[in-house]
Amino acid sequence: MEVHRGLNTDEIQQYVDARWICAPEALWKIFGFNLYQLYPSVVRLQIHLPNRQQVRFYDHQMINDILNDDHNSKTMLTQFFALKNLDVEARHYLYTEIWGRGNKEWQRRRNRRRVLGRMYTVSPSEGDKFYLRVLLNHVRGPTSWEDLLTVNGTCFPTFKQSAQERGLLEGRRQYSSMLS
Repeated sequence: MEVHRGLNTDEIQQYVDARWICAPEALWKIFGFNLYQLYPSVVRLQIHLPNRQQVRFYDHQMINDILNDDHNSKTMLTQFFALKNLDVEARHYLYTEIWGRGNKEWQRRRNRRRVLGRMYTVSPSEGDKFYLRVLLNHVRGPTSWEDLLTVNGTCFPTFKQSAQERGLLEGRRQYSSMLS
């Protein structure tokens, strides 16, 4: 470690130079093991209710331009539904199992490397968004929001009712049968 006097100090270089390496990390470096590779890759999957996605914009942009921009309506989840309409084979997969993605567009993986999809955590206190997450973890091949809400030809008004009808939620009867 070096100490320099004067006004011209490179704080970033000092930080890098002063980094402490513990014994296990030193051994990994000595033996040439890769320290920073994450395998399999993890892709964070967005989750949002219909027309409730996050939109980023600049202060100088007009609200009408932001709302009418098709790019803002495309999210990982909406494009997941669009893929299911275009590719029949994709209907066999869950949201977390689907192929790699490009620039807001889903596409088949070109190589055999494994990628894990992980949806953001949603608290049960968030209501329908939580039940949407439950449905996306269990329903294969939904092509739209309405497809997730529909069970045996009946379209339910909420994701909670749809999940309940599909038997994805534990009811009081299950708890009482476990206790008796």
